[in-house]
Amino acid sequence: MTLQHFLIITVFQTAMLGLVALVSLVHRRKRHPTTQLLGYLYLAGFSIQIFGFTIQYFNFTPIPNGTLRNLAGSSYDFFLMILGSLFYYESFNKRYKIPIVGSVIVYCIFAVSNLIFFQQTSTASYNHLFASVIIICFALIYFYKLLVELPEKNIYRSPMFWFNTAFLFFHSTTFFIYAFMDYLVKVLNDNLIVYYSIHNIFSIIESVLLLIGLHYDWKTISPSATRW
Repeated sequence: MTLQHFLIITVFQTAMLGLVALVSLVHRRKRHPTTQLLGYLYLAGFSIQIFGFTIQYFNFTPIPNGTLRNLAGSSYDFFLMILGSLFYYESFNKRYKIPIVGSVIVYCIFAVSNLIFFQQTSTASYNHLFASVIIICFALIYFYKLLVELPEKNIYRSPMFWFNTAFLFFHSTTFFIYAFMDYLVKVLNDNLIVYYSIHNIFSIIESVLLLIGLHYDWKTISPSATRW
């Protein structure tokens, strides 16, 4: 895996983030709250990626590079936990408020402590890992409820089926990358280009699954929708 291949994959992944955000927020006032939250989450991810590209292009590093990388990556993790939790809160028909809010609070305490005391300049893989564990738990609970309640005969036509599949796929497959990242960097001195490329490929697949869900979500919008 060369640096050029990595950059091509990363640029394509960033474009997919922007596409998901755009499709999610078109006629946003007509969209379901889960779709709007999905759009805001991916808009945050797209913006953070563009910020990272800008910093690298202009070689602007007013603070240590590792710290800057952690601020960018961890800021997305906080967006993921807050918007992702609201996403599943809406998906659960506004049930399980206390466990969901509790998960966010515990995560924020853990993530801030990790950034202050442990992974100040190295990649904050523990934050990514913990966020993935929480999202995986939400996704599995949602699938369990879906199987028990079966709200639709053809569940593959349900946008939430695809949204949840996308989240479960991405966070399950990247779980092991986050789990071993600290070891790969500190012990093996790996530059992680291959692993980040795999991560970004999984992100692209996640975006494709989300776009399938957005296709079905789009069908629920009235043809006369004109408000944004």
